[in-house]
Amino acid sequence: MWSGRVVFSPALSNRSGGVSIAFNTKYYWQLSEVRRDSIGRCISIFCSVQGVSFRLCNVHAPNYPSDRKAFLNDCYMYTHGRNPLILGGDFNCVMSNLDGEGSSANQGCFSGKKEIIELISAYNLFDCYRKVYPSLPGHTWYRAGKSSRLDRIYLHKDFHVSSVGIIPCPFSDYNAVNVRFKISSQPPKGRGYWKYNVSLNKNELFRNELRYYYGLWVSLKPGFNSLLDWWDDTKHRVKGLAIKHCVRLAREKRKQQVSLLNNFVHCSQEVAVRIVEEELRGAQIRSRVKLLEEGEKSAAFFFREEKRRSDKRTIKCIRNRDGSITSDHVEIMGRFHEFYSDLFSSHECVDEGMQNLFVQSLHSRVRENDKVMLDQSINLQEIKKALSLVAKNKSPGLDGLPYDFYGEFIDMLGNDLVEVFN
Repeated sequence: MWSGRVVFSPALSNRSGGVSIAFNTKYYWQLSEVRRDSIGRCISIFCSVQGVSFRLCNVHAPNYPSDRKAFLNDCYMYTHGRNPLILGGDFNCVMSNLDGEGSSANQGCFSGKKEIIELISAYNLFDCYRKVYPSLPGHTWYRAGKSSRLDRIYLHKDFHVSSVGIIPCPFSDYNAVNVRFKISSQPPKGRGYWKYNVSLNKNELFRNELRYYYGLWVSLKPGFNSLLDWWDDTKHRVKGLAIKHCVRLAREKRKQQVSLLNNFVHCSQEVAVRIVEEELRGAQIRSRVKLLEEGEKSAAFFFREEKRRSDKRTIKCIRNRDGSITSDHVEIMGRFHEFYSDLFSSHECVDEGMQNLFVQSLHSRVRENDKVMLDQSINLQEIKKALSLVAKNKSPGLDGLPYDFYGEFIDMLGNDLVEVFN
């Protein structure tokens, strides 16, 4: 009887399935965000142990080749995230001739290989057994003269394998895979660049609360040294309010998903499809890739692009002034702080002679009537016209507030924007 915590994703049909993850009481595990599929073939858990966070995922791929490919493409919905991934389970697929003997090495058993390669490449994973034993079969499944290495564990490249073993199970046609590895300390990742969720524009609760608080924020103007200071503070308050409502909506969505999965056999197909499409839409937005064709829904592609962009934005090492390379995150942040502090510091380096020569060399001048027009104050109609001409869902600056936000609430923000711009 297992004494630690076990998290299940049970099979809901008479077909094979059902997966679980069991946690040893030797370590203190912090578990959150459990993701399950509806048929007991995939479960993933975000967990932290010994100060390191990662996602554990256990899979049981279908026997039929076409079902297996579809399942592996859908796995991204359960594995995506910024932290390292540990992926294991019964993949029902071999990756090379070394993985199978007898009729188990036929072409059908390779079905899903391409999808697995794409999956492990997206998350920078490696096959633990092949890392240690590149030329030994290490089969985990035996039946009637056939054998294959169907069960594998994939680790993130920053983890270090200590040992790998195959443990015989006499009362089963499967053997167990035992892996010992060292968890590398990962640099802490911040929340990244924030961008306003434009779907809040249509959320009545957010709209009403924003209008209420904005009236209060306007009354705080006299307490600031300048109008620009007030405006920066107000945008920061808008960001905090938006984050609060996004957290609320995410929790409501997560509760709905959990309820759906717990009562899957009773829910309508339309509800299930809608929730899956919401996950896909989120991945598409975060991947910054536009649909090639209207209605295209390549889930695996968007989730891979999301992961690729996340990895690309992570700075893992830099070169110091003395030419040495450092990967320590504290040193990296210190070096960036030093560089930009120096870059934006005031230096008296203007050559007035060269500056005057440059000005005297200018032959084209602004006409007087254009000068008068350009010197006029900005008005509300000009702001509204500018907002109507710009692309949607584009952010104007580091505040993360896109044009869609200003356009939606221009009646509330208009007069203050005119005052700020002037």
